[in-house]
Parts: sequence; structure tokens; C-alpha cells
Amino acid sequence: MSPNVSGGNPAPPPRKRNRTKEIPTHLDPAISDSVKKWTAEDDVLLMGAVSHIGDLRIVHAMSTGLSKKFSLHEVEERWYDLMYNDTINKQVKKRIEVMNKDVIKEIQSKIPFSVKEEDIIGRISSTTKVNLGTFEDLIHQHPNIFHVARTPKVLLDFWTSLNKVGYLEDQRKSYYNDDVNGGIGTEKLFDISQLRDDSDSALQTQASGIIKNINATKRIFQDWEKVKTEIIDEYHKFDNKMFDLKGIQALLKGKFNYFMIKDDKIVVGRQTLNHHVDVNLALEGPAGRISRCNAIIKKDNKNNEWFIQNVGSRTIFVDSKPLVCNEFARLLDGSDIQIAYISLFFITGPSLEQELNIRLSDSENKIVP
Repeated sequence: MSPNVSGGNPAPPPRKRNRTKEIPTHLDPAISDSVKKWTAEDDVLLMGAVSHIGDLRIVHAMSTGLSKKFSLHEVEERWYDLMYNDTINKQVKKRIEVMNKDVIKEIQSKIPFSVKEEDIIGRISSTTKVNLGTFEDLIHQHPNIFHVARTPKVLLDFWTSLNKVGYLEDQRKSYYNDDVNGGIGTEKLFDISQLRDDSDSALQTQASGIIKNINATKRIFQDWEKVKTEIIDEYHKFDNKMFDLKGIQALLKGKFNYFMIKDDKIVVGRQTLNHHVDVNLALEGPAGRISRCNAIIKKDNKNNEWFIQNVGSRTIFVDSKPLVCNEFARLLDGSDIQIAYISLFFITGPSLEQELNIRLSDSENKIVP
């Protein structure tokens, strides 16, 4: 008998541990790497540049103010994380909240100029005596064109750079007139013999490419009925338009698209010029980490059950459970499928009819159970 019991003093209750909310361990390691790779200043510049220009390719080509050189694929993935990954989004917000507002404004002033901004600044001729007041008036005249962080000094520096390379509007006109009137560059000699290719290899390569394109087109034509893809946000615009929704057995619902499954077996992956898939995940976001053939979804007609097989090189997650290569998992109504950065919900049965009826409630093609 213990001393506590014999003395009549009960043993103290065990002390409870303070538990913290655990972060899901199945997150792709690339997400953690991106948090370390991108600084808060990089995120401010990226968000501002994409919002102002609206094209990730242009932002990647023109963003020289980033802390390091990023590939287009890295820029696309980071933008996708900022927009749709709640964990990274919260981390970025916390980092930006502690930044000085003047520092943020200075970073935003480095945002690449849009085509409209460049056009307005380029109209000021090279012979004009410009000063800060010139560009201050320009900002007041076009408040909807220039970014809010643009200052007269930033515009003056940009105009000076255009002037140095001869890219102002009057300089381009002058160069063109000189060229036409026999001035600069009237005689341009090219050795066309360097462009000749006497071998048949070039023609064979071209013919091979044409054959591949023809075969790819044939496959697309043969398989187009397996999955019908529609943009989610466009459903409310389909008034009085009839759709062939017959034979839809299941639905993959992403953030931007509905993938309506009409066949018992479909291929999910990343589509390329010469490789067709039934569900093209490139329509949902950056698909660089997704295999061309990443998963196969198949129906067991005997038991009326759906299964997914991972045939890609990376692990995917079905209802938060890992599914490694060549393994199968059963898909239930409402199952969550996570492939790299892409999330899809599998919908079938009564939920399928309900989902489509909600989206098509304004059209004449409502499904009757």
C-alpha cells in the first residue's frame, strides 16, 4: 500500500498537457520550402505586380526587384499558394503586418510598368524639359492608370531610361522616317545560304511533328465524351441554353471547373500537346508537379462503387489518407482528392443531381430525380 493511501491523502490528479493545434503532416514539402524561399518583400512585390499587370508571364519576365531569380514555375506556384493555401496565406499576412508602411510603398514602387503606363510616359517627347512637376501632373491626370505607389521621381527615372534607349514615341517615329528615307539601316544584307538545310532531317522532324499532332487530335476526338468540362463561374450565364447532361455518372468539382464523368474509366493528369487526358488539372492551377497520367478513376459496375488508382510518381491524398503509386482507394460521395496543389471533390449519387440542379436552376435543362 502506498504512503499516500495509508495516510488518507489521495494522490494528486495528473497534470494536463497544454496541447497545440497540430499542423497537418501530409503537406507537400514544396510548400514548406516556398515559405523559406520567398521573403515578405518578395510576396509584397509579387502580389502587387500580378494585381497591377494581370499576367504571370510578364511579371516573371519584368520583376527584377525580387530577392533572387525565380523560374516561371516557381512564380506560378507561389501565386497559387498565396491565393488558395490558407496556411501559407496566414503566414504571409503575419509577416506583412509587421512591415513598415513606407517600406511596403517603396517595394510597390518597383512594380513593373503596365503597357498603358509606358504608353502615357512615352508620349512625352525627348526634347521636352521635364522635371518632377511634369510627372506629378501626369499622375493627377491619369489616377486610374498609374499604380498608387508611383511617385514623380519613379516616373522621371523610367522616362529617363526610355529616353536613353530611344524608346520614346518621337524617337521611334524619327528612327522609322530615317529608315524609309534612306538613312539608318537602308541596306541590310543577309547570307541566306546559312538558312538553307540541304539535309532531309528538318523535313523529317517537321513531318514527325505533324503526324503526332494528327494522332493527338484523333485521340481527343475519340475520347471527348468521357468527361465534359465546364467553368464553375459561368454556370449562371447559361440561360436558355441546352446541355447534353445525359449519362453523367459522377462529378469532380474543383475550384474553377466541373469535370463531369460520363465513362466508367477516366485518366486524370496534366495535358500536353501530344498527350491527352480526360481530366486536365492544368485548368485548375499550376500543374508542374502533376504527372501527365497521374491517376485513374474507375467504376466497379458490379458493386456500383468507384475507385481511384495512383499511377503518378508522387503520393496523392484521398480523404487526407496517403495513396502511394499503384495503390487503390475507394471513392465515396464527397471524397476529397488532393493531387499536388489541386483539390477536387468527388460527387456521385443523389448529391450529384442536387449539385447540378443548383448550378442549372436558371436554365431549362434542370435534372429531374
